[in-house]
Amino acid sequence: MEDLQMLKNLHYLEIDKLEKASKSTAVLLNKPRLKTITLSCTPDSGGCNQQEMNRIVQVFDELCPPPCLDRLQIHYFFGEKYPQWMSANSISTALPELTSLHFVHCSNWPQLPQLGQLPQLKYLRIEGATSVISIGCEFLGNGKLAASAFPKLEYLMLLEMTNWEQWSLVSGEEDNEIESIKIIHFPRLQEIAICGCPKLKALPRGLNHVQTLLIRGAHSLSRISDLPTLRELRVRDCPMLDCVEKLESLQSLKITDETDDRLPKWLISFLQQRKMHHNNRFHLHLKCSAQALKGCLKGRPQYWCFLQQVPRLEAYAENGSMYLKYTKEPFSYQTNLDEDTTQLRRLGG
Repeated sequence: MEDLQMLKNLHYLEIDKLEKASKSTAVLLNKPRLKTITLSCTPDSGGCNQQEMNRIVQVFDELCPPPCLDRLQIHYFFGEKYPQWMSANSISTALPELTSLHFVHCSNWPQLPQLGQLPQLKYLRIEGATSVISIGCEFLGNGKLAASAFPKLEYLMLLEMTNWEQWSLVSGEEDNEIESIKIIHFPRLQEIAICGCPKLKALPRGLNHVQTLLIRGAHSLSRISDLPTLRELRVRDCPMLDCVEKLESLQSLKITDETDDRLPKWLISFLQQRKMHHNNRFHLHLKCSAQALKGCLKGRPQYWCFLQQVPRLEAYAENGSMYLKYTKEPFSYQTNLDEDTTQLRRLGG
């Protein structure tokens, strides 16, 4: 890596097989034009013993980027702790201009860095952090309530964190603290994606600015509620989910469950709640089993009494070969399922 010392005008840099590197002096700080860095170890290349894990941390300690860096990706890092330049005392000064950050399969970190201190961060993707069990207020900054955690973050992706169980924005989730942070954490957050996190039990309270939420493979999640600005919700493979409520701004709900013969019970309860809201823009989109779709047809006692109040409905089964499309006002009803015999044909209303 010493050869990098002479390359002062780099804009983009990708270094792989870092498990083979030896500890050296800092080689990246003297590159004032460097905007994008990807640092990678080879998958399954190390981490079998403590000596290897300690050595890779030392290698990364010397790879502190220049403060002008815009995008950073770290792949397959197997150290037990993150580099020193990501510590609480250094991260905001080491990466003041960073807008995009990816951690991919940094599987030995038991705790995430205090990323809430990054002043310009807009996109954060954490994938395969399989040693993380809990994300708490330390994630926001300084291990305590931060005045402006994630001030510019717009997109948060939390993927394949298979042992992650708890997520809290404050220590202990005290109500008085929750009230005090409603407008200071994630003030610009547009979208959260949580995929492949089967042990996550609950979403944190205080996500008061998110507009889109995608949840897939959250097998332990039972409730989605109190998201006052949420406009779009997409749910797939969440078998324990039984309560969705207090989503006053929701305009689009997309549910995918092609194995169950029935629509989820929480959906019926949610639609009953929405009778009090006159939102003509609400759109319900279903990908379901053929049997569940047949229960949605006009006149069927199972679901139609609830679905007919939905301003706009699209439901599909069998990879889209079976469908129901309905608009309340102006009235439109189309399906290729016969209401009486469930034979394939098209109806116009």
